[in-house]
Amino acid sequence: MRYIDIHCHLNFKDFDEDREEVISSAKKNDLGMIQIGTCLKTSREVFKLSNENENMWLNVGLHPVYTSKEPVFLEDEFQKLLDEDIKNSEKNSFKRKIVGVGECGLDYFHLKGENDEEISVEKEIQKNVFRAQVGFAIKNDLPIMIHCRDAYGDVLEILKEYKKNIKDGELGNFEESRLRGNCHFFAGTIDHAETFIDLGFTVSFTGVITFAKEYADLVRFVPIEFMHAETDSPYVAPIPFRGKRNEPNFVIKVVNKIAELKELPLEEVEEQLIKNAKKSFNLN
Repeated sequence: MRYIDIHCHLNFKDFDEDREEVISSAKKNDLGMIQIGTCLKTSREVFKLSNENENMWLNVGLHPVYTSKEPVFLEDEFQKLLDEDIKNSEKNSFKRKIVGVGECGLDYFHLKGENDEEISVEKEIQKNVFRAQVGFAIKNDLPIMIHCRDAYGDVLEILKEYKKNIKDGELGNFEESRLRGNCHFFAGTIDHAETFIDLGFTVSFTGVITFAKEYADLVRFVPIEFMHAETDSPYVAPIPFRGKRNEPNFVIKVVNKIAELKELPLEEVEEQLIKNAKKSFNLN
């Protein structure tokens, strides 16, 4: 595996007409992919898709924008997916396909409340669902794929809360290393990035870094050992595909831009990002 897109959505309808062609092209490029669940339905979809393709893995979880429709994290249903994954891996003698929980987190950009009270209620629901998934990930010893938009302060406070709870033994006899993961589509500040890293998390960058100059200092700051490349496809295609549907193959453009901004040899960046993905998500 030469490249990996650690966050994409090939189950979305945007790929209905040529999904197999996109997957085949990724295989030819020696590119691995982590498909991301956004609710129970899509988590089941990416579970099926990933089990059909050897160069795919997946995360299962509930995206914060769906908490208005699904205000409770159905832990038992998600646990069934994890249990099935374990059985499949034992039966077929390969590592598990489910390599993380998420995407989950907080999204204050898409709040729909018409007044402060309604917005406050929406935020609390998102926080409760996020906390449930953090606890679920810790219990199952899986990394968290975080979605965060206009809510970095609150996301970090919740992670700090869980780090303290683990340290104090309030969650059971768990090692602090069980709280880990990645903040996807990172668009926070250098201070936010530093705090995520201090908590044992990585951050990932999308094709936005190929056309938005304000990301340059951020990419330069984050140590290469603590970052990933992703597409979030079908969204935010990099240059020269901007304005078109994004796809996992385009992660190569993100990798190239990281190498350019960090002034590192491309081959070194390619190898390090694969090492990072294997370490973060325990990939086979």
